[in-house]
Amino acid sequence: IYNNRMGVYGYELLFRSSSNSTEGLRPTEATAQVLATTILNFGLDDLVLHRKAVINVPRAFLDIMLDIQLPTQQVILDIPDNIAVDDKLVEKLRELGEKGYGISVGGLANLNELQRLFPYANIFRIDVHQLNDKQLNALVKFLRRYEHLSLQGTKIETMEEYRFYCDRGFDYFQGYFLSKPREYVSRDLPANK
Repeated sequence: IYNNRMGVYGYELLFRSSSNSTEGLRPTEATAQVLATTILNFGLDDLVLHRKAVINVPRAFLDIMLDIQLPTQQVILDIPDNIAVDDKLVEKLRELGEKGYGISVGGLANLNELQRLFPYANIFRIDVHQLNDKQLNALVKFLRRYEHLSLQGTKIETMEEYRFYCDRGFDYFQGYFLSKPREYVSRDLPANK
C-alpha cells in the first residue's frame, strides 16, 4: 500500500496455502495462519520493515484481537466489505481503536450501514473500478466530512489512474501498477523438530 508520494505506507498480509489458494479455508483460519506465520516465523517488523501491517480480519477474529500480542500502533485491521454492521461490531471497533489499532473499512453495497463505523475507522477503501466520475465525486465529497478518514484506492492499474486519484485527494493506493504481490514461504516443522 503506497501513499500519495509513491512511498510505501504498509503491507497487506494475506495467507495463501501451498497450492496458492485459500480454497476450503475459512476466513478465520486464514487470518489465524497469517498471524501465526507472521509472528512466529518471520517477525512482524522484519516482514513489514517497520511500516504498517494490514491484516484482513473476519468478524469472529475481532473478539480475540486484544488477546493477541501485536504492536497495536503498527497494525491496521482490514474489515471485510460484506460485514454485517450491528451495535456489537460498532462497540468492538471503538474498543480496538482506543487500544491503538487502525481500522480500515470499505464497500459500497452497505454504505449506509458502514457510516456507523466511520467515527472509529481510519481508512475507507474504494475499488476504483466500481464508480463512474459522478459517483466518485459524490462519494469523495461525502467521505471528506469525516476529516480523520483517509481514502484508499484499490486496483490501481496504471500511472494515469494513480495520478487521477491523487488529484481527487486519495491518500493511499494499492494495485498491480504499484506492486505485484510477493510471496514469502513458511516451512512448518513438526513439533519434535
